[in-house]
Amino acid sequence: MHFSKVKYTKEFQYHGISEWISTEVDLEPGEDAKVALNNAKNIVHEFYAESIQQESLPIIQEKRITPGMQLVIDKINKATTTEQLEKERTRADMNPVLKEVFNEKLKELKL
Repeated sequence: MHFSKVKYTKEFQYHGISEWISTEVDLEPGEDAKVALNNAKNIVHEFYAESIQQESLPIIQEKRITPGMQLVIDKINKATTTEQLEKERTRADMNPVLKEVFNEKLKELKL
């Protein structure tokens, strides 16, 4: 059997992102296909290792509080009864930051 090319492809996962890296190698007459495939594999893995060392970690967006959110947070924190607090539930359910503040206040009022 005669091989003229070998190709190695690998999927890497890094911080929840998939990345496919591959290389294709033309074989010289008489060159061992298994050795060439192993070399291609090493190239792909070395490239991946070098590329992640050069990349910085992804930036995770900070929880930013806008002026409008601050107004809702203030209303949540001023609530003295669960009935008052429940008036802000719909807004709180739409935003993770507000939801967190709402749930903390709800725990406080239930104590």
